[in-house]
Amino acid sequence: GEFSPMVSPQEALAYPYTPSEKAAVAANPPQLLVGAPATVRGKIDALIAATRADEVMIMTAMFDQTARLRSYALLAQAYGLAEA
Repeated sequence: GEFSPMVSPQEALAYPYTPSEKAAVAANPPQLLVGAPATVRGKIDALIAATRADEVMIMTAMFDQTARLRSYALLAQAYGLAEA
């Protein structure tokens, strides 16, 4: 339930997780859709089919702003949407 500013990858790797934090991470089912644009599209489409969702919201958690925008652009291209 905490939303702190995103830290750099180096800071994240160096973070000393407590045993309870490690357990919380391990208890969460994987909710990440990672891969090439076509792979991610396939995973999103499967999720839509399984849930019958009529709306999908995407959040890309990346420290680097340029990489985050590129991620959105690749996903837009995978769905045939024009980039803004």
